[in-house]
Amino acid sequence: MSKSFTVKARLEAEDKASSVVEKVEGRFSRLGSFLSSRFVITLGDVTRAVKAVAGVFGDMIEASAEAEKANKALDASLAGLGSGAAAVAAGLREQAAALQQTTRFEDDAIVSGQALLAIYTQNEAQLRASTQAAVDFAAATGTDLQSAFSLLAKAAAGSTESLSRYGIIIDDNIPQAEKFEAVLAKMNAQFGGRAAADVETFSGVLAQLGNAFGELQESAGNA
Repeated sequence: MSKSFTVKARLEAEDKASSVVEKVEGRFSRLGSFLSSRFVITLGDVTRAVKAVAGVFGDMIEASAEAEKANKALDASLAGLGSGAAAVAAGLREQAAALQQTTRFEDDAIVSGQALLAIYTQNEAQLRASTQAAVDFAAATGTDLQSAFSLLAKAAAGSTESLSRYGIIIDDNIPQAEKFEAVLAKMNAQFGGRAAADVETFSGVLAQLGNAFGELQESAGNA
């Protein structure tokens, strides 16, 4: 992720989670008062404190590792584009970052899905449209994001039967080369805008808050 996005994520996370930060600060203040009022700290106290700190660092490292894994997978899937791969990858990452701001889905999960799609199509316009279709479909149907990307990857490979249960039925007479575009058009008509609407719900807001903290953990893990 770019440095500018990392800084932006930090600022937005602090803004969105100000009440949570205040609670955490309050708890640290209470902890300090508690410790200062005691003359003896037991071994159990120390053990619990060490475990808590280790857990925080573990989360940071895990978040950073997941981001690195997703980015490497995307680069590998786009390697066939040669010198143009870096620009396409950068554009897809920017799309993923933007979608994290307007949907409940985390950018690393989106990049991971893009990496899967890029195995079957390296057309940048199709990859962008497919990414939008995946988040809208997942939000509308309650399907997890990776399953949504998997369905689209199958469609890009020529298999559209799995989508029929969701009302996406493609005419067999459509030429094979045009079927995926037909899938994207139908998905946009049926599910377009659902991801953005979903984030206006209470659970959507909570999901975005969690994503913001995830970004902070990832940034700390990279430090």
